[in-house]
Amino acid sequence: AAWLAMGKEGPLVQTHAMAAADPRVPYFQLLTSRTFIGCVAATFGAYWALSLGLTWFTPFIIKCLGFTQQDAGWISVLPWVFGASVVMLTGWVSQLLMGRGMSTRHARGVLGATPLICGGLILMTMPYVEAPGARIALLVIGSGLCGSIYVVCPPMLAEFTPVAQRGAVIAIYGGLYTLSGIVAPLVMGSVIQHAPSLLAGYLTGFTINAAIMIVSGLLGLLLLWPNSERARLLRQAPAPRFA
Repeated sequence: AAWLAMGKEGPLVQTHAMAAADPRVPYFQLLTSRTFIGCVAATFGAYWALSLGLTWFTPFIIKCLGFTQQDAGWISVLPWVFGASVVMLTGWVSQLLMGRGMSTRHARGVLGATPLICGGLILMTMPYVEAPGARIALLVIGSGLCGSIYVVCPPMLAEFTPVAQRGAVIAIYGGLYTLSGIVAPLVMGSVIQHAPSLLAGYLTGFTINAAIMIVSGLLGLLLLWPNSERARLLRQAPAPRFA
């Protein structure tokens, strides 16, 4: 409702004019560019955490931490409230940094990937904490920080992808990173099934989640260079027809 009342298309690009002038870049080059691979890798780790939150968070706090079903209802809201706050804050900070002249490498790439590493490190401490409330806090904050990457990846992809090809590239990106939503719950279930105890299984599963988030964040820091990607790709692209 708020978007219908106040939202509008942003004056970011002159879509039709740019689509006509933009030289097309072979999809192979777009999909093997380091920033595309970095976006998929970083968001893969973030979506891994999101998938576990959807499937295993509530059973964990009931069966392992001893909370009632009623308490679990309101506790389960916390990750989404925190995650939504991270998403909005990341978008605002990114725009602020770009307005001050910072490159998109830092204002988007570093800003989106660094919280993944921080969140993974936070989750790594869960096995060493005994208090149920502290474990919930670590899980909520550690998993919620990964929301930053969702905000910055589509704009980074749009930054170097020709207008006519953006929809396909962003759709392929979404199809690839969401594969972790299939794999993550299966891995967690298998770990729990073969663990010596239910709690040990959950903690091992969340530790795996933490490791994946850290690796994904590091790959993001290494690969996300949207500010230089377009120039590199256009050097390999054919000249526009009117040239």
